[in-house]
Amino acid sequence: MTARSALRTGRGPARLAFAGAWAAVLTVALAAITGCQAMHPLDGVPAERLADSFRTPVRTPRRPIDPSLLGQPRPSVYRLDTGDVLGVFAPALYGDGGLGSPPVVVAETTLNLIPGQGFPHQVGRDGAVHLPFLGPVLVRGLTLEEARGRIVDLIRTQFEIDRSKEDPIVLLSVLKERTISVVVFRNETGPDGAVDNNVAGQGGERFDSPTGEVVELPAYQNDVLHALAATGGTPSLEGDVCVTVARAGGLRLTGCGPGGCQPAGNFGGAADEMAFGPIGGHSVGPALAPTLAGAPTVDGPQVVKIPMQLLPGQPPGFCHSDVILKDGDAVYVDSRTKDVFYTGGLLGPGSFRLPRDEDIDVLEALAVVQGQRQSVGTTRALTGNSVLSRDVTAGASSLIILRERPDGTRLRIEVDLRDAVVDPRQRILIRPQDYLILQYRKGEAFVAGFERFFIEGIVQGVSTGIFFNN
Repeated sequence: MTARSALRTGRGPARLAFAGAWAAVLTVALAAITGCQAMHPLDGVPAERLADSFRTPVRTPRRPIDPSLLGQPRPSVYRLDTGDVLGVFAPALYGDGGLGSPPVVVAETTLNLIPGQGFPHQVGRDGAVHLPFLGPVLVRGLTLEEARGRIVDLIRTQFEIDRSKEDPIVLLSVLKERTISVVVFRNETGPDGAVDNNVAGQGGERFDSPTGEVVELPAYQNDVLHALAATGGTPSLEGDVCVTVARAGGLRLTGCGPGGCQPAGNFGGAADEMAFGPIGGHSVGPALAPTLAGAPTVDGPQVVKIPMQLLPGQPPGFCHSDVILKDGDAVYVDSRTKDVFYTGGLLGPGSFRLPRDEDIDVLEALAVVQGQRQSVGTTRALTGNSVLSRDVTAGASSLIILRERPDGTRLRIEVDLRDAVVDPRQRILIRPQDYLILQYRKGEAFVAGFERFFIEGIVQGVSTGIFFNN
């Protein structure tokens, strides 16, 4: 190899590196001139100027409610009501029928029967059992002994049995206790705690496992506590903070007759001339829109909301009758849908769940976001870097928090991450639905662009020159 060729070979990588450097400089300059978004950061209200309420914890003191408040005490005696199945035997009413003793009813697991004797009679909706010769006998609210005494008195009156004689034989037992049918819907978090944080680039996806079940609750167990216990237990503490109970019959559509909604026009007209009612309901013909006697949402008066967490000293906000369930009631347990915050800008798009029992500030929120991003292998080139990493590379120090106001507008809060490390006024607490945008300041954006395009351009130019000259 000649000296001239060696010189040419040595100068090749340098030339490529020099050209790459100039290209990087021109790229940075062009980005600044043409309006790169990094050169136009968002601004907001400085965090240190905000009231102390922005730093006041609201979640930390909450504690789980005493589960006994969701149930009811079992009374010392069982009182009869609609749905109970009684075993009744009285020779005065049935005769012996060739039997020396009353029929024996053996318990069957599928029927949930209790061992007893007598002919089965169910307590009807009127609270009475209908017996031969006696007709309806009102037993609602009576104990078993009280009901037996009433039947004995009615037999004496019906057959004119003198009071001086012994009581007629009456055997009375409960063959099957009544049950209350309720529907329980649960749309709760999965086993990983509501958010799947292993989705690269997303930062967390909801993981719900909706279920629905019709539950038969025994008498004196017809309450929210037993309904939850029968369908998986009390709500996950990572789930919703309240249980909703919709009362059966609390809301009814009106304006429809036995034959359906009455038509509001002639069926002979053209289709576009027909005024059809709302979606759903009857499928043919124009109809008058049914009306409701109340709000058709979970905010209506027919709905009871029972919180699962309370602040110290906070009253529960419901009474004993609210947890008692009646036939046809619906219980709904839902996952929290608003207890997340969102990210954008250099943090990348994503949603992250807020802790249940504690508040987190901006520094802790960034630690959660960047920690989860690193665990799924998201690189700095995709998400950017903050000054908190204390890296040798350029980092962003401006964090914008978009917070929704009651009127629907958004308040922009600007946090200086450099000051937040030492100034507690910068450490704003994160609220549900907050949107966190990490961005460069103008100087930081220039340095980051220089670092990315100039230095990396030189390295790529040199490596490319070496590759082609080999």
